[in-house]
Amino acid sequence: MENKEQLDDVEEAKALLDAHLDDTLEHELSAADLTEHLKTLKKHDEEKYVEFLKKLDPEDLADAALEMPEHMLEDVIETLPHEKIVEAIEELESDDQAELLQNIGEIDEDKAEQIFYGLDEDDRHDILTISKYSEDEAGAYMQTEVFSARQDQTLGQAVEMLRVMREKDEIENVFQLFVLDKKGHLLTSFSTSDLILYDFSLTLEQISQKFGAENKIHFATDTDKIDDVIKDFEEFDLNVIPVVDANGILIGRITADDIHESDGAGTLLSTESVIVEPNRNAGVDDEAEDDETTIFKAGRARALWLAVNLCTAIVSSTIIGLFDATIEKLVALAVLMPIVASMGGNTDADYVKVCKDPATGERVEDKKCDDDTGPASHSHSHPHWVYMPISRGSSVSAPGVGQKVPSGYSDSKPSSSSKVTTSDRSGGSYSRGSGTRHGGFGSGSKGGSGS
Repeated sequence: MENKEQLDDVEEAKALLDAHLDDTLEHELSAADLTEHLKTLKKHDEEKYVEFLKKLDPEDLADAALEMPEHMLEDVIETLPHEKIVEAIEELESDDQAELLQNIGEIDEDKAEQIFYGLDEDDRHDILTISKYSEDEAGAYMQTEVFSARQDQTLGQAVEMLRVMREKDEIENVFQLFVLDKKGHLLTSFSTSDLILYDFSLTLEQISQKFGAENKIHFATDTDKIDDVIKDFEEFDLNVIPVVDANGILIGRITADDIHESDGAGTLLSTESVIVEPNRNAGVDDEAEDDETTIFKAGRARALWLAVNLCTAIVSSTIIGLFDATIEKLVALAVLMPIVASMGGNTDADYVKVCKDPATGERVEDKKCDDDTGPASHSHSHPHWVYMPISRGSSVSAPGVGQKVPSGYSDSKPSSSSKVTTSDRSGGSYSRGSGTRHGGFGSGSKGGSGS
């Protein structure tokens, strides 16, 4: 039987997907978010999962399909009509079209062929153009959609072409206007942010001569090694590189959004498909995160990173231990502090506690409350623990020793199921779920002790 947390996750997924489809969310769900919510439904409510798959509009379906693991993409091609998948692929830029069609082909070659021939002629041509390159060549990662104009055209004509392309949603992330000769050879380029500076009635050739557009631009040939292209992006801080064929004719572009890193074999990771969530499943690879991966594999993947974390913590502990003469009675706590701190980011805390002297209203040394009891077993004249709840998404300020304890701290001890962290003696700011403390001595991950 599903527990309450799982049921809550399912209901949340349904609510967010409904709101997204009804366009009532302040910020629409990303493709990765859509996929995660669909994944939740697939685990716990197959019927609703299929229902939402069918409800997705072509654009959402296309973006989500690029994020889906193979078993979910298989559901798409088995469940949805051929025509809808074709429509979805037509919403994508050419490089993503080629990628998604390739992914479908790895599942069902016949289905991929049917979808391919359902696309219009221009899309088929672009996909074939990109697909002919090997995975380590620049051409395999380019998009054929470019903002370009002939040198004999006016700037006004070029801008009007861009307006039409954007209106039809044919191109995104436009950084450069590429200037061509009559045969399509790449001559120069203008930053789109600079176009407003120029007279729209002048030809691009006149503007180039008058204002000196870069005569030597960075470009890649379609057969260049993609690792070399990545180096150019990094070395020259580029946001786009035009791609030309062996004759210098412009055939596409690679944007910075398409490049995140290379694995050394020419494989690109798109920034659009890489989701980083602080302190959540850090060190767990894609295999460990897949639905069908065993708990053992996931644990093994995470254990490696925890081991590295522990080793670095021990080194820090050794260094701190050298100063035991300075920190005197707190030496044991100080030596363990980095270990507790670094590992503490892996757990949530519901409360933060400090030792309060009711006579002064100030925080006192924790050792005066070492019995971990509240005022129920003591006179209110004696120091005792007080607790501040930490709401998810917000932070709690803890006072240092000798400082006034802020309002909001309660004498009531939390339930035994609650997770409680003890602020260090200098105080600081604590956030639930983030595993991070800001300020105080040796700012870092918070440690805690349950009570």
